[in-house]
Amino acid sequence: YGNQPFIGKWNLYALGVAIDPLANPDDCIGEDGEMELSAQMEELIGEYDKIFEEKYIELMSAKLGLDNIPDEPYNGEGGGGRAGSFITSVMSFLRDSKADFTLFFRNLVFLDPSFEYTSIESLPAQFRRVLIQEDGDEGDDNEGQADERTARKETEASFLQWLSTYQKAIRKEAS
Repeated sequence: YGNQPFIGKWNLYALGVAIDPLANPDDCIGEDGEMELSAQMEELIGEYDKIFEEKYIELMSAKLGLDNIPDEPYNGEGGGGRAGSFITSVMSFLRDSKADFTLFFRNLVFLDPSFEYTSIESLPAQFRRVLIQEDGDEGDDNEGQADERTARKETEASFLQWLSTYQKAIRKEAS
């Protein structure tokens, strides 16, 4: 899913290359006689990133059940300012935990915004089942498994930090 914005922009560029000569025939020939995008088409394609980010934040806000993405700084990863960081952080967690995206968003309703969740185990069972992927083989303990458990704990801690920020936003909008 992470490459979709870039692929969308590339597709838009390819469309621009195809239709620009029809719309701007005199502006598509460079000084060297080669075909190039007109300044007008380059400007239009240049707007893609801004429009995409605005729409993405709008759609993700709705998916999270928020009118506004939290305004406070968030220490998670990602770009796009505070809102982009907030969204990127939860999407990274979902990717890393291999959680089902649709079930995650659907099961947010089981979270009590007034309860402070201090561990993954403290989450409601319906929600926890979406997040925890059973590995099947808990037998021999080796260094690789220990590293994986450490990484999982760090990911879970980051998610709990995100969840706390999310719950504050839910409470703020409810008041």
